Amino acid sequence: MSCTVVFYHDTPGESLTLTLRNNAGAIVNSGGTSFTEGSGLRYTASVSQALAGWYIAQIYDADDDVIYTGSVKVANDSGSYRIDDPQAGIPPAAPSASVIATAVWEATERTLTEFDFPVDVAIDPELLQDALQDAFGDGVDVRSFSTPALAQLAGKTIVVSYTAIVNNQLQPPIVRGDTYSAAIGNPIDLSHSDWPDLPDGTAIKLKASQKRTGQAFDVDGSVIVGTGAKVIRFEMTSAQTSGFMAGVYNFEIIATIPSAKPVHLVGPETTLRVLDGL
Repeated sequence: MSCTVVFYHDTPGESLTLTLRNNAGAIVNSGGTSFTEGSGLRYTASVSQALAGWYIAQIYDADDDVIYTGSVKVANDSGSYRIDDPQAGIPPAAPSASVIATAVWEATERTLTEFDFPVDVAIDPELLQDALQDAFGDGVDVRSFSTPALAQLAGKTIVVSYTAIVNNQLQPPIVRGDTYSAAIGNPIDLSHSDWPDLPDGTAIKLKASQKRTGQAFDVDGSVIVGTGAKVIRFEMTSAQTSGFMAGVYNFEIIATIPSAKPVHLVGPETTLRVLDGL
């Protein structure tokens, strides 16, 4: 059975996602759960996992930034439970500094992609790791932080994108009914320096499919930067994403360069999640 988590937000029309963490800091609703906006600034998220007890609730906006952290007590009984409900009793002790730090860094890493430093800029990840380890203490394993995260702390210039591939999965998930467009600041951009040069006339296509169900969709992309740290972009309308079925897909990104054979830029052993936001 599932339950509904309720969040009252002071801004209408936003695309919000919920993660629930146990006291150890582990996310228990894998991939997050999309909120549906209702009347009176009431947002609801239908959590499919069977959960019971207190959880740390974190709310992410469309840019995958944490906009609120609270607590919620839920039960596996199809009921509705409000974040920070004053009638729910006394929540458990606040999570430790190490749990909070880990959650913050996980959110940070989801917004970063591959990057390149200019050749005249030197960075020593080990020195950064040592300094951060002293700052966070033994409760956080700084050596698990990605190099982009370390680079951000060092104040170095990096290529930042709305999306990234983390552990062979596209992050954040695609939400049915949402629009992904540079015009509103949330295209699906990916960057990598090891891809071949992508000259004018290169065709980019994302192909997603599920072997078990036969569900599939294709999305045409474009080349934003063709040399150096190459950047490719995918934009999708609300009507387009509404046709995607929720679930996990294997996907690949293929570049067809003029007068050359098609090359795989991503995949095929990569996945993306489509969340049912309708």
